[in-house]
Amino acid sequence: MQLPDFDELLKLAESQPEALEALRQQHIQALLDESSPKLRRRLQGLQFQIDGLRRSQQHPLGACIKISNLMNESVHSLLLQINDLADDAPRLNAVVLPFKPRT
Repeated sequence: MQLPDFDELLKLAESQPEALEALRQQHIQALLDESSPKLRRRLQGLQFQIDGLRRSQQHPLGACIKISNLMNESVHSLLLQINDLADDAPRLNAVVLPFKPRT
């Protein structure tokens, strides 16, 4: 399923917001249907959070900021986990050999 181009989406948002919302729901459902059962549960939970954030805001920009913050928190958490793994990784000692310049 392919999204219409930006201009068509803008027209839809301005003239038929209900149709745009239906299109959004169709694309979300298509993505969920294509995912593995294990991943689907996680994606459904994430979509539940996103929908809650959208409903809690009076303005779409507020919802966008809240969702952006959620994504930033997720990336930050992932970065902390990566750093923890790197700290726990065994340190290897290696000798760096210099290369002689070509003559």
